[in-house]
Amino acid sequence: MTRNELLRGFPGRELQTMRTIPGDLNKVKCFCCEQTLDINEAGKRFYDDFKGSMQCDVCNRAAPLDSPEVLTTYFSAGFPQCCGKTMTWKTQFELESDLP
Repeated sequence: MTRNELLRGFPGRELQTMRTIPGDLNKVKCFCCEQTLDINEAGKRFYDDFKGSMQCDVCNRAAPLDSPEVLTTYFSAGFPQCCGKTMTWKTQFELESDLP
C-alpha cells in the first residue's frame, strides 16, 4: 500500500482504537495488523503520517493534535472527552478533504 493510499484509507476514528497492551504499558497493538509497537514510536509514526485534530461529534469543538507525545498519551490513557462522549480523531487528510 502506498503512503497516499494509507492516508486516504484509514480514518482517525479507526486509528484511535489502538490501546496499550495489558501488562505492558510501553507497547501498543496496531489498529490494522495487530503488530506490537513501542508506544513512543507508534505515537511518532502515526502523528507524523496522520496529524489532524480531535473533534466533538456533539458540539463540533476541535482540539488540535499538537505532538507525537500527546498522541502517545491518548494511546495509553484514552482519547479526550467532550459533551460526555469520546472525541473523534480527524486526520489531516480528513480535515483537508472537507475543504471546498
